Amino acid sequence: MVLATLFFSAKAGSMAEILRQLLVSFLYGFGIVYLFIGLTKKMFKYNSNSVQIIKWAASLAALVAVCQFMQEVYQTYLEVLKGQAPP
Repeated sequence: MVLATLFFSAKAGSMAEILRQLLVSFLYGFGIVYLFIGLTKKMFKYNSNSVQIIKWAASLAALVAVCQFMQEVYQTYLEVLKGQAPP
């Protein structure tokens, strides 16, 4: 998933920007995973270990980064259709 994120990154020219975006997405993924665990742990009675939490967070981070890339591609496509895209 991390390799897919690096491959589909919108700003392929700047490796620092790609790594920053991946780090922010990973932190966001950790927060969301911990939120879901806190909300569902007692309800579904499961015990998650740290390796499983890291895998969930990395997967969610890659999903968020790829979705952001797809949104940027769509916005660029709309700008090209309207003739407002930079040369």
